[in-house]
Amino acid sequence: MPVFHAGTRGVAGARGAVGFAALLALFARPAAASYGQMDLHLNTLVCLALIGAYSLPLDLALLLRRFRSRAWMAVAVAIAVALLGLLVATWDAPNFLSRFDRWDAYLLLVAAFVLIAPVFQHLVLNARSARTMAWGNALLYLAIFVQLTTPAAFLVANEMRMQQFRAQMENDRRHGMAVKSGEVAGLLRGLPPGTFTAYQALDGLEHSELIRADVALVDADRSALLALVSHDDDPGAHAYWQIESKLIWDTLQSGKVADALSRGPVAEALLVKRSSGTLAMLLPRLLDDYIAPYAPARLCDGGRMRDDDLHALDLLYANIGEAERIRQAGLQSAPSSGNSDWKTHRQRLTDVCSAGPRRAG
Repeated sequence: MPVFHAGTRGVAGARGAVGFAALLALFARPAAASYGQMDLHLNTLVCLALIGAYSLPLDLALLLRRFRSRAWMAVAVAIAVALLGLLVATWDAPNFLSRFDRWDAYLLLVAAFVLIAPVFQHLVLNARSARTMAWGNALLYLAIFVQLTTPAAFLVANEMRMQQFRAQMENDRRHGMAVKSGEVAGLLRGLPPGTFTAYQALDGLEHSELIRADVALVDADRSALLALVSHDDDPGAHAYWQIESKLIWDTLQSGKVADALSRGPVAEALLVKRSSGTLAMLLPRLLDDYIAPYAPARLCDGGRMRDDDLHALDLLYANIGEAERIRQAGLQSAPSSGNSDWKTHRQRLTDVCSAGPRRAG
């Protein structure tokens, strides 16, 4: 009688789980279709995550040897089939496989484990051979151990790689900061384009003494940097604001500011062809980091700037309305500046010479 009741409960549980699987398979695909803008790769990962979560109570049941009973085995297999049915219903193989990594491989193995393990333990625990039972249990416990410890191993490996990556990034940045006069072309030639190594080295170069100092760049360095930053006025292109400001500043000389801002390769690439939006992000750096600290020694004579030089700079900063509109719109990519009040730019230009020489801080 107990056997009959256990079998009846097992059949009822299996039928319920299979019915649940059918419902999931029936509604999962339309639900995914109704969210056409969602990434099906994420839907697949959600299904795999559900399977991974289910594997934990399954492991406990395996350790307690619950699947000697055919009823327990039937219910566990039915739940696994339901979850796998959901996975199949949302499966997007090309998209999923294009981003396939070791975590995906692990979760797929767990999906196979939750289906096979209950059946395997049922067969092992009901085997007539003690040797088969012993080896079968040992293999099953090893599989459970691997399943539970693999995520921890992945996390430790990821952390070790991240530490190495951060150390390499810091080393690349220091390499860029340490560049000396005449070494820029060699630095740029050695950087693999489009990599984190290149990005960090160039970020270091932007913060180097070579770029931030008032000493003019040598011709080789200027040519190499101009080739780096010369691109169409593309909002998606990466801009090196500090380097661009430095290149512009190096062209400015007392009495020749108007020519420097309108003629020559630097002006052509970085000013003349630029939109108001791009200039709105570039010009605060030029004013705050170069004109304000260094103009008293280079552009001022007797405590004031030449009228023609001041007029040329005033024209450069004259498009206040467009620049202010862009700034107010909240452009997140605009460089942070402590003195970027566009409405007072002319007063600041006028006050530059009276402030006297000082270093950028």
